Amino acid sequence: MYEFYMPLTHESALRMTLDSLFYKDAILPRLRRIGIEPLKKSFEWLMTDDEDSYLERVSKFFEGKFGGYSIYHVDGRFRAAKLCTQDEAAEISKTGRYLVDETTAVSRFIFPCKKGEADKVRFLFKELFINAITEQVSGEDEIWVVESGLRNQVNI
Repeated sequence: MYEFYMPLTHESALRMTLDSLFYKDAILPRLRRIGIEPLKKSFEWLMTDDEDSYLERVSKFFEGKFGGYSIYHVDGRFRAAKLCTQDEAAEISKTGRYLVDETTAVSRFIFPCKKGEADKVRFLFKELFINAITEQVSGEDEIWVVESGLRNQVNI
């Protein structure tokens, strides 16, 4: 399971990227951009494969794992400067912001995995979703991805 945290200021880019995961004509070009050699590290190349049949097979794997996502909103407060005293924070607040209130969209993905499939799913999730959305919102300070299940970790 992955939970992807994105400030709502980027909601339109997030929705567009999420929705593109439902369309083969969006997935295949992304697989081509990844390239055959990087894909071969996760997906076996068969003797009968040509580039098109190989990408079709990888696309079928993704189709079998990705059926959709759920999304919910959370409100949070974040410190926008180094830790300081209340008096120092009051001074900062005169010209800037010490505390920032933000609503965040959390997109949850659950991928059913058989033995040996988790690394493939992790690779495709990163390449087809994480890289696509982070390219669109490159000005964001931090984007969090929480992975749980076979591996529990937070990626920032």
